[in-house]
Amino acid sequence: MSAASYITGTVVILGGVFAFISKGSSASLIGSLFIGAGLLVGGYLISNGSSFEGSIVSAGSSVILAGIAVQRYTLTGKTMPAVPLFLIGSISAAFHLRNVAKK
Repeated sequence: MSAASYITGTVVILGGVFAFISKGSSASLIGSLFIGAGLLVGGYLISNGSSFEGSIVSAGSSVILAGIAVQRYTLTGKTMPAVPLFLIGSISAAFHLRNVAKK
């Protein structure tokens, strides 16, 4: 279960680094570092026996990611990177919220 948070957090951070390198977007870099860090912290909590708390942190970070993607699409009308970000955030949020519901 913690692997999902670790993988998603790493992908989000790498995406922000890519956006910074290719487009010079410091907002993408900063945002991805915060959201990715939240996912990594969630994964750490899950792997160290606090699965409920870790799932809450990961779900919250994922919901924020999906919300930012919707906002970005609403403002720009561009599907890239809004749609992939929304899908990653939504799938991750659903996964972690399902784990919270099991507790």
